[in-house]
Amino acid sequence: MANGTNGQTTAMVHGAAQSGLAAGTTATEGFGTSALARQAELHAATLQAKATASIQARYVMADRRPRDLMSVRQKLLADAMRPGFAEKAIYKKPIGGGKFAEGPSIRFAEAALRAMTNVLVECPVVFDDAEKRTILVSITDLEANTTFEQEVTIAKTVERQNADGRHVISARTNSRGQSTYLVAATEDELLQKQNAAVSRAIRNNGLRVVPGDIAEEAVRQCRSTMNGQTLSNPAQARKDLCDAFFDLGVTVEQLADYLGHPVETMTTDEIEELRGVGVGINESQTTWRDALASKVSSRSATEETPAKPDAAKGAAERLAAKVAEKKGAVAAPPKPAAPAYDVEQLLAEIDQLEGPQAHDTWRTRVTRDPSWNATGEDGRKRVEEAFKAHAKRDREMTGTTL
Repeated sequence: MANGTNGQTTAMVHGAAQSGLAAGTTATEGFGTSALARQAELHAATLQAKATASIQARYVMADRRPRDLMSVRQKLLADAMRPGFAEKAIYKKPIGGGKFAEGPSIRFAEAALRAMTNVLVECPVVFDDAEKRTILVSITDLEANTTFEQEVTIAKTVERQNADGRHVISARTNSRGQSTYLVAATEDELLQKQNAAVSRAIRNNGLRVVPGDIAEEAVRQCRSTMNGQTLSNPAQARKDLCDAFFDLGVTVEQLADYLGHPVETMTTDEIEELRGVGVGINESQTTWRDALASKVSSRSATEETPAKPDAAKGAAERLAAKVAEKKGAVAAPPKPAAPAYDVEQLLAEIDQLEGPQAHDTWRTRVTRDPSWNATGEDGRKRVEEAFKAHAKRDREMTGTTL
């Protein structure tokens, strides 16, 4: 195939035997010039030009249609008022001792980025081999021209207790004495790991471009929405929670083990806690096994902590002393009154003061001492007058204000 434009001739050769050119090579001849290019190179150049034009178009639109933060706030609060959104907006992750790390979930961050507008999210693969894959997650605020980046590395392995038919890389014994195998991940397992890791990176970096006060207000509204939903119909809230955990593979009996009592007596605080744990499991922040182990160990530690006999004995002794005092026991002698200041000594100290800071420090120390009130009205008046006169002279000499 050949065509001529403005004295130029281009030939596309599909067979290695024609014209002596390799397959897929484009030959271009002009006035005294010629060039050869592989189709793959042309395709890469086309993709690069397309990406450049796309990014430029985003910046142009951001300049023409800037965001309105009040609109961002209203959109995010409107989402937070929907129970279906609010119940998935906050995650909880057990960190031991009955405590939890919690914060806005991935779904919350996605809604916040949609409300913000003019935010570019990119997740290109920057490295890939047989053992791992590295993805660069970047969040760019097109209006502020600010980018937050994070590299996410995903190992192409997973741990399984059953390694039948799998390529085993290594093995270990877990805390329960069971064998756990590190095996090569399938495409589905790798995709699941990749999506979870990338989503967490988008959440962490995406929330950095959202104004903190707007995000915090929306989180509070999510809590208020779910509290109102729970209080209006606690039985339905328990039922919905049990159904949600059943979808995660957690039975009602396992929920009872977590709570330490039947599910029917679950309180509103426990519903909120389990709802957050469920979000954390969904987003791969934690697992049910880890959450259950943390809760059970925390409850056991609380139940097994004995009372301190010394503290109890001390409290009993103090109570007995108060009762004896009320019955007419000998009262403790009163504290001696503070002695009065030596006025002449104070006047001598005033003469040694230099600078506003020294005056302020000295006056604060003296007037707050109980001896100041015991000095008597006449003595205090003499000291005050001398202090004011000296401070005035010092101010005039140094040119400063007191």
